[in-house]
Amino acid sequence: MDLKNYQNCLRLPCPPKGIAVICDLHIPLMDTATFGCFCRAAAGAKLDTLVIAGDYFDQSAFSHWPSQHKVEWKNEQRMAAHVLRTLVKLFKHIYVLQGNHDVRKLRTVEYKETLRDVFLTLEVPLGNVKIYDAPFCIVSSDIGEIMVSHPKSYSQIPGQVARRLAAKHQMHQIIGHGHFSCLTYDASGRYVCMDIGGFPAYEKTPYVNQHLTTHPLWVNGWARITPGGIELISYVRQGPLYRKQTARPIQAGGCKST
Repeated sequence: MDLKNYQNCLRLPCPPKGIAVICDLHIPLMDTATFGCFCRAAAGAKLDTLVIAGDYFDQSAFSHWPSQHKVEWKNEQRMAAHVLRTLVKLFKHIYVLQGNHDVRKLRTVEYKETLRDVFLTLEVPLGNVKIYDAPFCIVSSDIGEIMVSHPKSYSQIPGQVARRLAAKHQMHQIIGHGHFSCLTYDASGRYVCMDIGGFPAYEKTPYVNQHLTTHPLWVNGWARITPGGIELISYVRQGPLYRKQTARPIQAGGCKST
């Protein structure tokens, strides 16, 4: 994507309380336990702005990949509506970016509809929900510009796509799509690079848990952007329970790990 296209993308200032960033809910294949942890944490921090960085939907009913576990669209819509109502009550401002799964239905109508049209089928008022047919936005903060995205590129190596995007676009990166939770830096050490995991349920996803693959285990998580830094919150599965890990990798004025 050319730098000139940045001028037309969604740009958000970071409010004093910060911005929550989530991704990859893959409804209805969502891990409801870690999503619940996120909702409680966001409410406790009194965050009022949310960015959903792609793949709110799974849309397996419209996938061209063969599967024995396709979910009927009406059932996915029902759960997607329930989750959206929860988020609308929790956040004053919600911005939705487009992921690769979100366009499965749009492909069937040759993109004559938009992602907003898909959300309208949920019959949930969208007054505080802004929906964009773009895979990224840019957040401005004291530490510099932060690109939040659902990139088309994918790697089984956590952090690799984010590092390459940072080197290409010269800004901090918070990305979805990989279903990993990873905190690293680009080669120069100037830019923070995060895979934030999202909330897909590993045990509900046949292509990784019912076949022999080299995919790393998924780790759910989300990010919080504050005026002076970025936090990565991960939920590591330990048997039936989840352990939260919080990394605060960067502070205004320079990169610091704490």
